[in-house]
Amino acid sequence: MKPRRPSRSPNPHDAYAKLVFRELPEARGFFRGYLPAKVVRLFDWTSLKLEAESFVKDDLAREFADLLFSIKLVGDSLDRRIRLLFEHKSRPVASTPRQLHRYISRQLEETPANRPLPCILTVVLLQSGHWRLSPALSSEYRLPAAAGKVLAPYVLDFRMLMVELSDLDETDLRGTEAGRLGLALLKTVGAGQPLRWLEFRGVLRDLCAHLPPDVSRRELKRAIYYLTSVTGPEKEPEIRKALLSAAAE
Repeated sequence: MKPRRPSRSPNPHDAYAKLVFRELPEARGFFRGYLPAKVVRLFDWTSLKLEAESFVKDDLAREFADLLFSIKLVGDSLDRRIRLLFEHKSRPVASTPRQLHRYISRQLEETPANRPLPCILTVVLLQSGHWRLSPALSSEYRLPAAAGKVLAPYVLDFRMLMVELSDLDETDLRGTEAGRLGLALLKTVGAGQPLRWLEFRGVLRDLCAHLPPDVSRRELKRAIYYLTSVTGPEKEPEIRKALLSAAAE
């Protein structure tokens, strides 16, 4: 079976991030690597499942092109699942909290009255730059500090978990071998240095050493597809040669 290619879309970064982290092992490794430890301990990670891709079908579709997962709480006897929204941003976008709020609101509106409202955690993978604003929706109210403190218990709010790739070095890339490879590519492409990820020798070594040959080849091919989508197809021979040479070391 041929590996799924990142879409030749106007945003190949979103396409590649979605291609990598739609796989349950990669998603599980990412969430367990970057969610706070006390949150990780709440969940039964064997129950993680992908609920939807491109899961908003109407006027919001172009805003929500990433991944929605669900998971059970450890020891929970009820048929209840917490939702984990994986959102990729190639750069900081100040309207992200409002965007995610619209999605959460839609989910609440569509929940039947006889069902509990869904609990939704938002995890944003920021490929480049730094998030300089508050990660909380309440910052968008732009209230005076004193008023905001008093009103905080009474207004709608949520906080995004932001994973900033620009701050991470090789030892900070967590998850499975394929997931770490994806993070390395997204990081260096986001920094405007597409081939610099070849310096991440530990990621490549683990990929080739710990995965079956057919799986490691699939992930390297996906890497080539992504890199050529952002550098141009004329660069493919050069990229392929450099990548295969590095992987052979």
